[in-house]
Amino acid sequence: MKASTRSKAKITLSQTKQLIFTIIGWSIAGFGLLAMLAFCFPAKETAEKIRSGETDQIGGIIAGAVLLAAGGAMVFFSFRQRRLIKDFKNYVKIIAPDPENSIEPIAAEMNIPLETVKTNIRKMIKKGYFVNARLDDTNNRLILGLGNTYDILDRKENEAIEANKPVDLVPVTCPGCGMKTAVPRGKTARCEYCGSWLQAL
Repeated sequence: MKASTRSKAKITLSQTKQLIFTIIGWSIAGFGLLAMLAFCFPAKETAEKIRSGETDQIGGIIAGAVLLAAGGAMVFFSFRQRRLIKDFKNYVKIIAPDPENSIEPIAAEMNIPLETVKTNIRKMIKKGYFVNARLDDTNNRLILGLGNTYDILDRKENEAIEANKPVDLVPVTCPGCGMKTAVPRGKTARCEYCGSWLQAL
């Protein structure tokens, strides 16, 4: 399965989970709110049961509050999932033109702290939105592994195809970390795993 397909599959799965959590969360929260209201302002029959001790009013209110809180938490979680997916799409648009994949323009363009961007990118990597990727904290850049949806070599290859210029990629083993990557013939590039310089002869 291609990296782009894996990335899209992860996002689709997250969107499905988010929708399910939203529906279930609102349902539980609604039921909890109704339960609280029913015990705070009981109907005549329920009020008689409460007075006779058959029904515990405080227990009913607490149970309703717990359900309301649980449903609210699920809705909040789904909102954060939806926000992360939206941020991922915005991040990709911003860093795609940059061959260094610097994350500083994301913070500048979206007017958010750099640490927030880093935290979000770590979540995106963990969830599989960025495939074969890691965050370079020292240089504030996203390092994308070979075959990533938004890999710099893929972009170069696509640009060359559009310009009818075939790209001759040469497999190179990195002397620094031993990972294999592809470099355009006659060009130098940094290893996408450790940052060492590579040259394709």
